[in-house]
Order: sequence, then C-alpha cells, then structure tokens
Amino acid sequence: MFNVYTEKEIFEDIILFKEDYPNWNNILCAHSDVFLNMTDEELFNEYVDGTIIFEFIQINGGREPIALQYHFKNIKEEPEILTRDPHAAYFLNISEIDANSLQNRFGVIVQSGGNINDRLLVSEYYKLLKPDAVLEGGWKSLFNFRLLPSNSTVITDSYLFHNSEGAVNVGSHNLLLLLEVILPDHLETLYHILIISEDNGRPAKGCHDLATKLTLDIKNLRPYEMVVEIVFSATVHKRKIISNYYSVSCDSGFALFRTSDGQTLRAQNEFKYESIFFRNAISQGDTVFDSDIFILENISSRCSSVYEYIRNRGPESDHRLLGDCNPETSIMNRLIRIVS
Repeated sequence: MFNVYTEKEIFEDIILFKEDYPNWNNILCAHSDVFLNMTDEELFNEYVDGTIIFEFIQINGGREPIALQYHFKNIKEEPEILTRDPHAAYFLNISEIDANSLQNRFGVIVQSGGNINDRLLVSEYYKLLKPDAVLEGGWKSLFNFRLLPSNSTVITDSYLFHNSEGAVNVGSHNLLLLLEVILPDHLETLYHILIISEDNGRPAKGCHDLATKLTLDIKNLRPYEMVVEIVFSATVHKRKIISNYYSVSCDSGFALFRTSDGQTLRAQNEFKYESIFFRNAISQGDTVFDSDIFILENISSRCSSVYEYIRNRGPESDHRLLGDCNPETSIMNRLIRIVS
C-alpha cells in the first residue's frame, strides 16, 4: 500500500469534499495506509457514528487509519526522516513555501494543507518514436513537463550496454543524457541510483571499466552526493525507470539516441511516462504503483540472488556487483530496501 502521513483536519477535508479532491480521495480510500497526527486515545475517541473517520472506516471495509503522532514530531526535529519512506506523501499544517522547501530538499511529496494539488500524481505522456527521426533536445524534449520529486531511481534494461558506436557505449552515453534531465537540480540528501543490466558477454575487466567510468560520470552531473550501484545480472523483461512517484518505459530500451548528436533516434521505440496513480479508480484496474512495486520486488530478489551467488562462487558472468555496491551487504537503494 501507498503510505500517506497527514494531519487529521486535512485528511477529513479530502474525505469530506470528494468533489474537490477526487484523485486524492480515491488514493486514500482504495490504495493507501493512512497515518494520522494523533495519539491512539484521540483516534479511538473518533470511533463513533457521525465522525468522518468512522465513516471512512465503514466505507473501506473496516480498514482503520493509524495514529502515529510521534512520527510527525520527529519530522520537525529531524526532517531527513522523510527519506526513510521514499514512496510516501505528506500533508502537513505548514505554509506552501515550507512544504515546497521540504519537498525540494529531500525529494518526497510534501503538500501544504492550504494548497493541495489534486492532480499531482495523475499525469502521463506517450510518444511514438520513429527510426532516424531527430528530436531537437534529445531526452529533454521527451520530458517537457515538470517532474515529480525524487531521491531514488532504479533503471532496469537487459541490453542497456550491448551496443557501441565507435569507442562510445551507446547505453552509457544515453544514460548520462537521460539522468542530466531527470535528476533534481538540488537535494540535501543522498540520491540513490541502481542500474541492473546483463553484461552481454563483457569480460570482468570490461564490466569494471564501464562501471567505474559511468559511476564517476553520473556523480559529476550534480553537486550533491550520490550512491550509484550497478548490478550485472539477468533482469526483468520490461525496460523501466522507476523513481519515487513515476516510471518511464521504452519498449526497445533506453539506448535511444545516436551518440553523434544525442538527438537522432537509433530505431523505432515507444516512450511512456506514467505517474503512479494516473489510474486510481477501482474500475481502471491496477495502478502503476502496484505494477512498479511488483517489478521492484522482482529486482530485489534478483539482486539477492547475485549476492548469494558471489558469496558462494565469486563474481562471474552476469553475477557482478560494481559501482558503490558492497558485496558484503544488501543493496542500499531506497526503492529496493522498502520492498526487501
């Protein structure tokens, strides 16, 4: 479930005024665990006929919100605690300026009770990409909209590093251009990046050289610190980029543009951007959030298998951990840890 941490009064407004907040109402009622800034006793006192909390429980088959007052106090004292739940949304009794500041500093959704954006998580964008077409601006032309907050990204593409043009690896080149577009400009916490792809027959030294250069190049894109983990392994079939609140898929992979100009398409492809709840009504089927969690769980399992393999047999073809990976510990990426 998606976690929403909210002040009682904001929660009640979203539930009571469904016509004003249809999307957040659906998200809270159908897809979320709700944590309230209340004590257990205060919440228990709301379990009487006629209160909004009681009605919420009745509508949702007995599913109750959870009192978690101490967590809201901890946010004030240690705001970086927001990064521990990278998929969560926060509704707080603070100004819009303060909410935007927390959101930008830590890469998580923080909404002011006085300015709730009901369409924040319901955007999508699709583009058919024709071979040899030139997209002026390259990756930037595909992300021609405001991106959601982010502090973590998982990139899975089996053949990302398969091709080269001259001495330049097409996947690495495209990945740097892509990250230049989607990484936040500023952040006051570590940004986590996990890349999982097959080695495509590349020898150990070739994997090490590629990972070392790519890790350094990625970290040079922004002034804040990053954790870049690269796992060479068989991965899921679907080529996806999964961030905190959105995902991107390219049917034919992310080695999209020619290295000569970063704008000419190498082959036919399809680009799809989806925020996690652009489908949120029950009648629309599964949400992007649900499908992304399923993929992250699968990737987590594959990474665990690589660690186990290396512990028993050592690093071999398609069982390598490089970049900031530590073979003695689990993957650090927040999006993976939250599902592990």
